[in-house]
Amino acid sequence: MKRLWWIIGAIIVLTLWFGSCVADTSGTTNGYSWTADDTSATVTGYSGTAVTLSVPSTLGGKPVTTIGRFSFLLYTYSNQWFHNENSY
Repeated sequence: MKRLWWIIGAIIVLTLWFGSCVADTSGTTNGYSWTADDTSATVTGYSGTAVTLSVPSTLGGKPVTTIGRFSFLLYTYSNQWFHNENSY
C-alpha cells in the first residue's frame, strides 16, 4: 500500500512538472494579441489603429503560423499583408 501511494505521488509530481514545461504564453505586440506554444504563435486579435494590417512573421519569438478564426472580426481595415514565409 505504501508503494502505491509513492507511485501516485510520483505521477502527480511528474504531471505537474511536465505540464509547466509546455505551458502556452500570450501577449500583445504592436497591437497584435497572440498566444504561443513551444513551436509557433497564433494571432488572436488586433487592437491598433492601422488601416493596413501587416501581420508580423514572428510574435513572442515564435513564427506566426495561424490566425485565429475571429481575430479581426470587430476591426475594420482596408488592406492586409501577410509575410510570404507564413502559411495560414
